[in-house]
Amino acid sequence: MPHPQQAADIIAAPCLIQRDRAGRALFISDYPRRLKQEDKTSAETRLLDAGYVLTQLDGLALVDFDPAHYQACYEALPLPQLPPFGDSDPALWGLCRILMQHETAYARQDAAVLRQALRLHLLDRQRPLCALLSAALADALREQRSPPYDGARLLAIRLTTT
Repeated sequence: MPHPQQAADIIAAPCLIQRDRAGRALFISDYPRRLKQEDKTSAETRLLDAGYVLTQLDGLALVDFDPAHYQACYEALPLPQLPPFGDSDPALWGLCRILMQHETAYARQDAAVLRQALRLHLLDRQRPLCALLSAALADALREQRSPPYDGARLLAIRLTTT
């Protein structure tokens, strides 16, 4: 799972980097405010070379994965295993079960939904995560597209750790 320290090590300068609590990206950093232009440019080059996507925001930087890194993150997660029903949150369990019935290759799923789902998972926001995946599932089925199957991987982690 992505951790702010990985990006901080790439920046290699004193700065704040933490999970973006607004869910716009994986991390937010104040390195643009703290570093001289030459050091800032160097840090940005290293981040881009490492597969990050950067967005400037009022003197801060949103630091996110590129699409290939998101896919690798999901592929590194274990395949979803549904725990027994009795020990779990029924809504979470049911959503995970339904998503597991729609196994689909990552490339056929809505990447924007999966990016946001991972961000919510990392922020430990279970209700918004379930709401996002439920709505995406309904939309995909209604529009005859592939549901966000890989979201079941995140839900299964939630089910086995709560």
